[in-house]
Amino acid sequence: MLVRLFYACNGLIGYLSKLLIAALEIRLERGYRSVEPWMLEEAFSKELWNEGVGPLNPFNKRFQWRVLNKAGELFAPTSFTAPSSNH
Repeated sequence: MLVRLFYACNGLIGYLSKLLIAALEIRLERGYRSVEPWMLEEAFSKELWNEGVGPLNPFNKRFQWRVLNKAGELFAPTSFTAPSSNH
């Protein structure tokens, strides 16, 4: 489960917090006593990346076991140009 959590959050604590809070909310809303893997799968798609379904969801049985950093994915590199300084 730890490896799945890592892939879901890319090691970023903010994403982990959002994911776990969402999973806990699902648990409470539906009256379960513990967090189940399907709740993490739902929370990932709901709170972190709505396109993260099936093999692109770390909590799905068909997950591809890779960092989600291809173009258009949750952790894809963004092109950022720093403002130029005129010193």
